[in-house]
This record gives sequence, C-alpha cells and structure tokens, in this order.
Amino acid sequence: MTDPSIERLILTVSWLVQLLRVESVAQVVILLGIVAGVGLAVGSLKVRGVGLGIAGVLFSGLVAGHILGKAHIQLDEHVLEFAREFGLILFVYTIGIQVGPGFFASLRRQGLPLNLMAAGIVIVGAGITILIHFVGKVEVPAAVGLFSGASTNTPSLAAAQQALKDAPNLPPDAIKMPALAYAVAYPVGIVGIILTMLLVRGVFRISPAKELEMLVALRDAEHAPMKTMNIELRNPNLVGLKLSRVPTLADSGVVISRVMQGGRATVARGDTVLSRGNVLLAVGLASKLDELKLIVGAEAAIDVKSVPGDVLPRRIVVTRISRLGHFGRLVWHMPLSANVMTRELGIVLFLSCVGLRSGDKFLATLLQGDGLRWMLFGSLITFLPLIVVALVARIFLKLNYLNLCGLLAGSMTDPPALAFAQSVTNSDAPSVSYATVYPLVMLLRVLIAQIMVLTLVG
Repeated sequence: MTDPSIERLILTVSWLVQLLRVESVAQVVILLGIVAGVGLAVGSLKVRGVGLGIAGVLFSGLVAGHILGKAHIQLDEHVLEFAREFGLILFVYTIGIQVGPGFFASLRRQGLPLNLMAAGIVIVGAGITILIHFVGKVEVPAAVGLFSGASTNTPSLAAAQQALKDAPNLPPDAIKMPALAYAVAYPVGIVGIILTMLLVRGVFRISPAKELEMLVALRDAEHAPMKTMNIELRNPNLVGLKLSRVPTLADSGVVISRVMQGGRATVARGDTVLSRGNVLLAVGLASKLDELKLIVGAEAAIDVKSVPGDVLPRRIVVTRISRLGHFGRLVWHMPLSANVMTRELGIVLFLSCVGLRSGDKFLATLLQGDGLRWMLFGSLITFLPLIVVALVARIFLKLNYLNLCGLLAGSMTDPPALAFAQSVTNSDAPSVSYATVYPLVMLLRVLIAQIMVLTLVG
C-alpha cells in the first residue's frame, strides 16, 4: 500500500500543476511568490562579498518566464500588469521618501565636488548610451535597458519601462526589451565597478591602510577630536552641590555622561548631588577637560565605563531625514524599517512581473540574438565613465582612495560594490561618500532614463 502522506503529496503537486496551467488570479499570485522566494534566495548568495542582491528576483523571473513559455502556459496579463504597477508605485514612493529629505543637504560644502563627479559619471554614461543607439544601431528600449543594467540601477529601469508604456505606436515586444538588456548588462555593471576600484589601486600603487591614516589625520585637523576623562571629585567646595552648579561646566561644552557613586555608575543628571570621591565621566575637547579637572579634582585611575551600573550604551546616528515629516495634520514621515519593507515589497513585485513577461525571449536574445553585442555595449557604459572620473579625481583633485571607492559605488547606486570597497579598505569610510552622492545620482538616473525614451522614441 502507498503511504497516505505520499498520496497527499502527489495530490497536492498534481493540484498545484493543474492550477498553474489555468489562467487565473491564483495562478499569478502563486508564481509571483515562487519567483520572489527563489530570486531573493539566489540574490542573497555572495562570492567574496559580492552578490546579485535584489536583481536575483529579475533573473529568477526570466528563468520562470522561459520555462512557462516552453510549456505554453499563459498568464493573466491584467493581474500581472496590476501587480507590476502596484509594485512600481510602492517602490517609487518609498524611494522618494528616502532620498528627498537629504537631497539638498548632500549638495552643500564638501558634498558638492563629490556630487559633481558623480553627476559626471551619470551624464557621460548617458552620452555613451545615445552614441550606442545611433552608431551601434541599438533600439531605444534596449539602449535604456543597457543604461540601467550597466549602472545596476533598478529605479531607472522602472522609469524607462513606464515611459515606454506611455509612448504611442510601440510594438508589444518593445516593452520587454529594457528588461532583457538590463539582465544582460547587470553582471557586467557589478564586475565593472569592482574592476575599476582594483585598477585604480594597482595603477597608483595605493595602500588602503595609508589612505585611511591620511583620511583620519585630515579629519582630525579639520575638527578637534572629542576625548573622555574620568575625574575624581576632591574639591571640598563642590561637595553637596548639584552637578548643574559646577563652575564653568555649562559654558565649556563638556558633557558629564556618568557618575560613579558608591561603586556603581549612574546616568549624570543636573540634579545629581555630588559627594567626595565621586568619579565623573566627562566628554569634550582635551583643553576643556583639563580646565574642568583643575576645578573638580584629579584624573581618576578607574574608568567609569567599566563600572557596573544601570547605564546601557547605544550607538545612535542623528540626522535630519525627518525634518519635514509633516505639514499641518498631514503626516508623511515613514520609519526606516517600514520604508525598507515597503520598498523591497514593491521592487520584488515589479521585478517578478518584468521577469515573467520577458523570460520567453531572454535565452534566445542572449545566445542567438544581440546578447553579446549588448554585453559589449554595457561594458562601455560601465567602464568609460568610471575610469575617466576616477583618473580625474585621483590625479587632479587628489581624492582619497577611500572616498573615491565610495564615490564610484554611489554613482552606480550599487550596495554590493560598496560592501566590496569596505572589505578592501577595512573601513566604513567609503559609505560616507556613497551616502553623499546617492540622492542626486538616483534622481538623475531616473530622470535621464525617461528623457532618453521621450526624446529618442518616435
């Protein structure tokens, strides 16, 4: 006799196969779930810290679309289109919420040169794309797909597809071409950014460790570093006073964060009453700490941070992303965690639908059509702008290598490249320049992709 559990499994699989063959809402929902799950799993796989990331969903969708095409399984186009549009709306909205508040702030002061160079990479890449369209005889839908894939920028792909959808008199297959070209050029884009970083390092014989030392020294010269000091209270005139009444403390810029009393560390407050032998943990400029020490007592041998107590340390980044979180009663502030979740849901839906609709032509295009030409053109869009700007930044502007790596990764809005830069330099410094150029680059790539479609189509 057959095991009942095996029979149930066979019946379930049979039911699922029959369901997938019937054009319905359930069919599309199940396929989107499978494509998204497999794509996210593939995208999470990394080799030396580099992986496909969210683009794994697109490749998963392309494979699924190819299999469905071979099996002659049709999908409900109306449901698929609704899911694509819904995902696109979620994604674009959350990108705007994330990038918008920091856009103008990123253009100020030291951020201006970095943003100008990043904008140069985007504009040169767009110029090469236009040349490829005219000289290489590549159709506009494929050209904008190459522009997006070679720069690993998914929002520009979404923008280009939406602009193509609104363009009049385009054949249905033209809507599929951007995703195909994007998929061909995407791996070249990831590899190209990393190779550029390694090439610059090799040509100029750069030592990342020395570059980090130079960067730290430069920052220390521009901004006096904050120090900590443990000061034991020995001045009898301060015994019995509240902490807020310690002379010069309010105007010195020094902050007392903890007080050790009775062998335990407590949070320092303005109404904390001081006793002889208390140890104050002070934070401030070295010169101000020395002045406070002369008033309070002497530097203590014990570190208050190591003393047990009711104080828990937390690292907090203070920004102004939320400075315009509401207008009257209209609130549009979104917590970062909610933003990330909604954005990922939107882009997963969008890429799953795009892959499913374009997969039937992917292998044919790659192996028998223009796939190799597209790969070559994509490498030009990736390499040339990066190399030109990297050489200018290093030779003429003397840009630190760590900042340069962050600039290159940020100009392509490529997190895997940023992770690689951080691993190569053993520092988080590249993330600063990455975050500085990210808002402007994201906006430029989305706008330029649409502009190319609107001006070149027809």
